[in-house]
Amino acid sequence: MRITNTMMADNFLNDMMNNLQNLQTLNMQMTSGKEIRRPSDDPFKVARAMQLHTDINSNKQYNDNIKDTINWLEQTDTALNQAGNQFQRVRELLVSAGNAAYGSSERKKIKDEMNEIIGQLSQTLNSAFDGKYLFSGTRGTTKPTTTIKGPAVTEMELQISPDGKLPAKASVNGKYTGAENMDFEVKVNGSNVTFEVNGKEIIAKKDPKDNSWDLGNGLTFQIDGELVNGSGYKFTAVANGNTQLIFNGKAGNEVNDADPLTGKISDIKDWNGKNITFNVNGEEVKLELKDVKDTNDIIEKINSNEKLKGKILAREIKNGKESSIEIFSLEENKAFIKETDISDLKDETKKFMGSFELETMDERLVTEISQGVNIEYNVTATDIIKFNDEKGNAKNLKDILEKIVKHLDSPDGSKDIKAISNEDLDAIDAVVNNILKIRSQVGAKQNRMESAEDRNTEENFNMTSILSKTEDIDFTQKTMELAVASTVYTASLQTSARIIQPTLLDYLR
Repeated sequence: MRITNTMMADNFLNDMMNNLQNLQTLNMQMTSGKEIRRPSDDPFKVARAMQLHTDINSNKQYNDNIKDTINWLEQTDTALNQAGNQFQRVRELLVSAGNAAYGSSERKKIKDEMNEIIGQLSQTLNSAFDGKYLFSGTRGTTKPTTTIKGPAVTEMELQISPDGKLPAKASVNGKYTGAENMDFEVKVNGSNVTFEVNGKEIIAKKDPKDNSWDLGNGLTFQIDGELVNGSGYKFTAVANGNTQLIFNGKAGNEVNDADPLTGKISDIKDWNGKNITFNVNGEEVKLELKDVKDTNDIIEKINSNEKLKGKILAREIKNGKESSIEIFSLEENKAFIKETDISDLKDETKKFMGSFELETMDERLVTEISQGVNIEYNVTATDIIKFNDEKGNAKNLKDILEKIVKHLDSPDGSKDIKAISNEDLDAIDAVVNNILKIRSQVGAKQNRMESAEDRNTEENFNMTSILSKTEDIDFTQKTMELAVASTVYTASLQTSARIIQPTLLDYLR
């Protein structure tokens, strides 16, 4: 094959461009410090580097979550410590009040301090961090508790009849003038209405003009509507100067924490029922449900109804393969399903309604601390107020504090001293033990978070090291390669003078 000058020149130019390209690549690697600059350089390394960058960024977010959770738990522990100190002071006061030498005036001074401690406790339970209330669950922007200062009457708790009928609307009028807190219970038996105060039946004078009764101490109870046999009402009259702890609603109202009128519609498939009637604070709303086939259809019917919007919320709850509906009152704990045409359900019920605010207040905050690892980290107000003692008995802090104030207020000295020294003291011991148990759980979570933070930091260090090995250059090696490439390129330029032969133009210079 004949080799021409043109062939030699073309080959030279191709080789020189390759050398120049190699020199450019090494120069860019030296200036950037990275082995790869674009996916085409090394697709496998690029894919691995991108995954490592993603993992490192995720780990940084996990680390932020862990630090925020640690700060939250520290604030929670501080608040629980304050609450524990307050209950220890309550215990000291009860031990003093149990002294037989103490008279009613001394116990009244103790009661006054108790009322202040109840206010302090509410303030502690309303502790906030980072713009959210610590003990308010997923309802973080609304404080969980508040206090009622007497004279006042608490929100009425409704007791439905055995056949599922809601009591008629009732109200308590007047200003309470009593010297101590009174727990009222009203029972409707046919056309008779009976009243109990602190567990003892009283005779209330009825007004012949309407369904109203004089309860004494400035209070009048009135039922607006027909009497519903078997139904009832409960409320508390708070004495002047006394303080009662309550759950706080978004609108500043009391959220009733009594056992809700709850129930579930379960396993609804090809349901042939016709209707469902809601009684919402005395107003009946009827829904036609003859075409529904499953839980989602019923939920949609309820939540889309204009009359129920803002008052009723329905949602699906799944437990394995089983599906059910929970229905909540968004305004008050005063709504339930009055009439239904449900006949083929496993757990048939006509009684519904719990407080949605209490539900959200009792929900857990969850954070992700590593891939697929979630942890619940908050303590709720209901954990502190409603709990079980070491024997498994249900306790309610609100009732405990109310009984203590009532015993300190009562003129029946010998009986109340015994109650203070025994029942009340035992109840406060259970509260203190519950606080200690919760604090130990918070401490265990703090330890776990600190361990997770250390592990997260070590993982980030390891992944950064792997990333560096994947995409960073070896400067010593690249410096030598650059020197070799520069020499090769220079040599190629010098060789060109010999490869490209002189032309006529060179002789004409």
